[in-house]
Amino acid sequence: MARPAYSQAYETAKLDLLKQLQKRDQIDQQIHKLRQTVKALGELCGAGPEEIDKLLLVEGFALNSTMGFTDAIRRLFRLHHKTLSPVEIRVDLLKIGIGKDQVNLLSSIHTVLRRMVEAGEIEKTENSSFQACVAPKGA
Repeated sequence: MARPAYSQAYETAKLDLLKQLQKRDQIDQQIHKLRQTVKALGELCGAGPEEIDKLLLVEGFALNSTMGFTDAIRRLFRLHHKTLSPVEIRVDLLKIGIGKDQVNLLSSIHTVLRRMVEAGEIEKTENSSFQACVAPKGA
């Protein structure tokens, strides 16, 4: 049988967990409202939609938690406006919380990049270190 001190600590921890989850829900709602506000104000100021995404990426926050893997890679190309190596893409994806549980993330990135090249969305180039990179078509 559990000691009374453990039972009391367990009950206290459960209550604390519930309180923290409620706080997180409130904060998530505030964040959602602020994102909408920033987007609307940005449009009024003539800022591009990528500006907030760049800010969040630099700070290591997810751009959009419902975004798919391929769409996240597309978004990275739109944000950076430069050639990206698969390793750079992996670093950015991990920053925004995508692919953390994948065993071989780099392999998945290469597969998506190959498909994007085949679809004409990006093109493969060579850089000074001879590492294969990809860039938005027409950039």
